[in-house]
Amino acid sequence: MGAARRLIFIMAVIVMTTGSGVYRWVDADGNVHFSSNPPPEVIVSAESTGISTSASRAGGNPSVDLPGFWLGSHEGMTIALDIRQGSMSWKEFSPGRYGRYLNGQRNFSGPVKIERDLFTFTMLDAYQQVRGQRQFRIRMQDEETLELVGIHQHGVYRLTKRPYLTRPLSPAELDISGDWAEVDTATESQVLGRIRFEDGIFNRYRVAGNERINGSPAEAYREADGRWRVEEGVLYLDHWMGEKSYSDKLLKSEKWTIREVTLRRLLLANPAGNRLMIFRRERTQ
Repeated sequence: MGAARRLIFIMAVIVMTTGSGVYRWVDADGNVHFSSNPPPEVIVSAESTGISTSASRAGGNPSVDLPGFWLGSHEGMTIALDIRQGSMSWKEFSPGRYGRYLNGQRNFSGPVKIERDLFTFTMLDAYQQVRGQRQFRIRMQDEETLELVGIHQHGVYRLTKRPYLTRPLSPAELDISGDWAEVDTATESQVLGRIRFEDGIFNRYRVAGNERINGSPAEAYREADGRWRVEEGVLYLDHWMGEKSYSDKLLKSEKWTIREVTLRRLLLANPAGNRLMIFRRERTQ
């Protein structure tokens, strides 16, 4: 496809905010971009992208679309926003080793409406009863950094995007993918925890009592997740979430040297070499 033809497929939506512009645009390969800088080319219509927004139908400036999973911190709390298909969950985690979801007004889900730079979240409780609304002004620092500025004394929330996208694994990552039980280093028989490596995403699970190897991770015990990769013999774990026994992992990254990986055994060491983790394979993906 020629350069001129490709430019026809570059679609842009410009959202003007007070004193600044927020740009959402889709390139010729279908990649969505958010930026405070103008896109390479601005082409006429958002309809070509298949994006439908209430503001564009009303003839005004199009709405900003922010699907995805966002994490940040505010006044010592970790904030998790999950925005999908016009709805959102808002959760706040308490600090400390034994973190937990907070109850009440800080743990809600419900519909979200985004018009121009106005972000409105209607909070529903567990019985789907409306408990109130929160409104913010949107400030995009770049395509992966979002600020929500509270209109009614909610403060400023700075969040970064954590994409859901999975990806193909390298040969070294394929050797690790699957389910593993973390075991004690002395006998390699006591199960301390479990971890599942999938296509770019990992989940960590606590165990209940004396569990055996070759079990299966229970979703009810999942307490941490994030993204992982292997580069030059090093395993990187980028934790997005962590609660209860894994709350000290929240928003933290780990780096482990791979000392041994076989069909049944995985041996990891921290960069200083003074701590080991041993895993026994439970199930191959």
